[in-house]
Amino acid sequence: MVKRKSVVWRICSTAGKITEEILTHLAGLPGAKVRVTLAIEAELPEGAPDHVVRTNEALALLREAEAEPDRMLRAFLDARRAQWVQRHLSSGRGR
Repeated sequence: MVKRKSVVWRICSTAGKITEEILTHLAGLPGAKVRVTLAIEAELPEGAPDHVVRTNEALALLREAEAEPDRMLRAFLDARRAQWVQRHLSSGRGR
């Protein structure tokens, strides 16, 4: 486990250094608009544990919220409204 963590740290450190170097050069160019993306692919023959799936789903939602904050806010408010209506009807107050 210790070796795996050191390998991960080394990869992250190297990726950070490369990104910093490239961004320094590109961002310095006149009129440059720089967008950074990072793609990670994993094959898990036995599937992922539930906590990993939940974490990745939460991160995906955060990315989506950052990309389209208005749509995500509307979806959140719609979900909250639906919860309120369900509670209200199930308590007998909606009749």
